[in-house]
Order: sequence, then C-alpha cells, then structure tokens
Amino acid sequence: MNSIDFAEINVELAVREQTFISPETFQKLLEADHQSDLLAILGDSVYSFEAKDLASLEAIDSKLQKRLVDEYNWAFSQSPNPAIVSVFAIRYVYHNLKILLKGKALERDFSHLLIPIGVEGIEELEHLVTTLHSDYLEAELVDEVRSIWADYQTYQNHRILEIGADLAYFRHLKRLSADLDPVLQQLVQMITDFYNVIAVKRGLSQQKTDNSIYQVLSDEGSFPAKTFIQMVEEDKLIDWFSQLNPLLDTDIAEFENRIRRSEISTVELEYLSDFMLFKLLDSQELAVDGPLSLALYLLRCEFEIKNLRLILSAYHNHLPSDLLAERMRPIYGQ
Repeated sequence: MNSIDFAEINVELAVREQTFISPETFQKLLEADHQSDLLAILGDSVYSFEAKDLASLEAIDSKLQKRLVDEYNWAFSQSPNPAIVSVFAIRYVYHNLKILLKGKALERDFSHLLIPIGVEGIEELEHLVTTLHSDYLEAELVDEVRSIWADYQTYQNHRILEIGADLAYFRHLKRLSADLDPVLQQLVQMITDFYNVIAVKRGLSQQKTDNSIYQVLSDEGSFPAKTFIQMVEEDKLIDWFSQLNPLLDTDIAEFENRIRRSEISTVELEYLSDFMLFKLLDSQELAVDGPLSLALYLLRCEFEIKNLRLILSAYHNHLPSDLLAERMRPIYGQ
C-alpha cells in the first residue's frame, strides 16, 4: 500500500477538517455565562444540543459519543487500510470487553456502557465472551479473552478482568502498528510509555508496592516495565523523556523541566501525553499523500470531543472556566 491509495480520502479529509471547532469558538465557549450562549455558539457547529441536553451529563455524553461513532464509522468505510483507524479505535474494543467480562462475572447486564466503535462488532464480542469461541475474530484476540477468563476463574478477583484487558490492549496495539508507517509505530510506543509512567506515578502516590504496580504495567513500551518503576523511584524519568523528545521542543520545555525536577503530576502527564501525540502527527502534516493525515484527523476528533465534554460538564457542575483552559487538549488551528 502506498501514498496514492490515500489520495481520495485525503481530499475528503481536507473538507471534513473545516467542521472542526476553531480555537476562537472554543474560547467563546469557555467565556459563555449562560446556557443560551452555549447553545447559540454550538448551533453554528456540527453538534446539535438542546437545552434539555445540557441538564444531563448522560445526554451530553450520548450526543458526543454519537458524533465520535459516526466519525469512526466513516473512517472505517473509507480508509484504504482499516488498521490505521483501529490504532485509535481498538481501545473502545477493549473497553467493551472489560464491560462484557465484568457483566459475565457478576451476572449483570452492563450493555448501556458499551461503545459501538471498532471493526470487532459488539455482537461478535458478546458471543466471544459468552462462549469463549469465535469464527470471525482474530485468534490472538480470542486467546486473550480465554486467558483473562481463565485467570479470573482461578483467582476470583474482578480486578484481573480489568488488568488483563488493559495489557491485552497494548499487545494488540503493537500488533496493529507492526506493518504501519514508522510514525504510527512511534505513536503506539508513546501511548504505551505514557500509560506506564502514569501508572507508576499513580501507584507510588497511593503507596502501592512495586510488585502491585508491576502487575498493571505493559512490557510493550520502549523499556521493560520494571525499568519504568526504577526510573520514577530514582528520579531518572528524564532519561526516558529525553529519548522521547530528542529535539528539545520549546513548546514542552516547562514540562521537561518539571520531569527533570521530579515535580510533574499525573494530571500534567496525562495532558503531556496527548500533547506529544498531537505534536508527533502534526509535525508530519505536510505528508498529505500518505496515511498520517487520517491519523491526525482521528486524533483531532478525539481531542475535540474531550474538550467539549470538559466544557459542558464544567458548565453542568457550575465549575469556573478558568480551571479548564489548562486541561484543554490541542485544538485544530492552534
């Protein structure tokens, strides 16, 4: 597969990108004092909210999720290589597996929590979890689910279902990226590394043992899982970040200084993770004939949904807008 295969979808992407909410519009949303102002601003966008929607967090999430589902359905239908879309969509598949496995273990129906994103359809996942067999899903995925369920039956600990699905996700993510553009392979490694670093920081702040932290870490990153624990404990996290950011980008200089001084929080790392992913793909934007434009588009979709959820949830909960700006993810046009 070469860049010519993406010529048609990249032309359409250039058009679809015009529907992204601009930085100026997001600023207006942050400054809106009244519900009528929010509705008027959003009325000029692709998001159709009514007054009753803003009164319910469930309604807000439902509207935003529908937009995301539509975007992924379009991307899967148009992409010359669905694996590029799955790099972003596969986390929803493992979210669904967690929900289904917990439902099976507790004998409860959590279907309202499922998110219909991914080529691995919900009905197929339900059949797999129920029967531990599938004629349609890839063998590695079937084996992962069987292994997770076997571990649960041995230890009877619901936490095993969540940890097992998380680690299976990172293995699947690495498999997906193996034959993709090297930039997407770097993206996947970055996702895994940040997950490990954040998990270690959070575990240590909760005074968990090294062994309990190690159990939730992935070995699919740029270092073995135990090395991430060691780097955080010995205040050497900068050794990892320096090789992740060899160009010493001035946009993240303050984050790098905070890592060097071992002062960075998990909230800051979560923001930095998203920002680094955006910078990685945005720096490749001139390669308009290849698959990276689609990857960047999907990342922008994810960030736009995150930003809208942040703003609308804050409005619903009467939180001051000045607390939101630093949590906003990169916006198209910045």
